[in-house]
Amino acid sequence: MDAPESDQLCRGDDSELYRCGQKAAAALAGLFYAIPRPVICAPKDRDQYGRTVAVCKIGDPGPNIAHWMVTNGHALDWPRYSRGEYAAAQRRAEGASAGMWAGSFSRAMAISVVYPGRRKAFRVFGQGTRPMIRL
Repeated sequence: MDAPESDQLCRGDDSELYRCGQKAAAALAGLFYAIPRPVICAPKDRDQYGRTVAVCKIGDPGPNIAHWMVTNGHALDWPRYSRGEYAAAQRRAEGASAGMWAGSFSRAMAISVVYPGRRKAFRVFGQGTRPMIRL
């Protein structure tokens, strides 16, 4: 998945700017708080910078973090690595005007997750430069 940078600004449905990256990070933290189980990541690939791309779940079995973030409009499907696994969830989020889909945003995004008990964080989300959408 592809999520906003921590300092990224988006426009809400009221056209006011807000820190969508912070909102996405807060939503992720809320998910971790709501389901207090270990984060389990399965490395799948390396990105262009050599960082690990992984599928992460909260517990086993547990919710897929990327799917949850995309479903709730806090991130986008990143087909290069997901092979479109979250495309349907993204369409539903867009149709429901969930999260970032309520307004407009730039698709140039990235976010990292560091989870407790690990010295080195997996780079879970990607990075890219794409034009503004839904203006």
